[in-house]
Amino acid sequence: KKNWKTYIPKRQKGVSITERPESVDSREAFGHWEGDLVTGPRDGQNGAYLTLLERKTRFYYMIPISSKSSKKVYMQINKLHKFYGDSFKDIFKSITFDNGSEFSRWKDMEVNPNTKEKRTKIYFGRPYHSCDRASNENCNGLIRYFIQKGTDVNTIDKKTSIDINNKINQKKRKILGYLPAEKLFLDELAKLNVTENTIFYKN
Repeated sequence: KKNWKTYIPKRQKGVSITERPESVDSREAFGHWEGDLVTGPRDGQNGAYLTLLERKTRFYYMIPISSKSSKKVYMQINKLHKFYGDSFKDIFKSITFDNGSEFSRWKDMEVNPNTKEKRTKIYFGRPYHSCDRASNENCNGLIRYFIQKGTDVNTIDKKTSIDINNKINQKKRKILGYLPAEKLFLDELAKLNVTENTIFYKN
């Protein structure tokens, strides 16, 4: 079997999912996310989607990035922080990534680049255990209903990506009591008094 995916050297890895609080596993608390990259051709040179899924509401982001690199991932986390402002730390309390090298700048992602204050906590799933981020993997699979596997994300226009993301978040799901993830996400933001700049891709 071809092993195309690179892994972060052990000395560079962050905190393992095995050290993540049990309260995160229960999905009772809002603000804990699972993250991954969905790529086209597996050469690492083409575009990708940075995907993030909030564990309680199953709200899903698929954010286009021009290349599969740790710098691009870090830049998108900064853009999300800028969009949500001071509320970012309450909306993104933690993110659990896989062990791909594209997440090697996890230390930078954890802190505000301006103030150096803590803004989120990064965890890493166990290598070859996609079940550690099962909800994220499930939504990643939904993208394939719209985009053929192997397609370079850079060839997909912004409007199409937004339309796909909308369809996934507005789909009524049995596991959510036949409610769409978007509604539950907005309800949680309202509890935090976030009524403007609510959904990144809609602004």
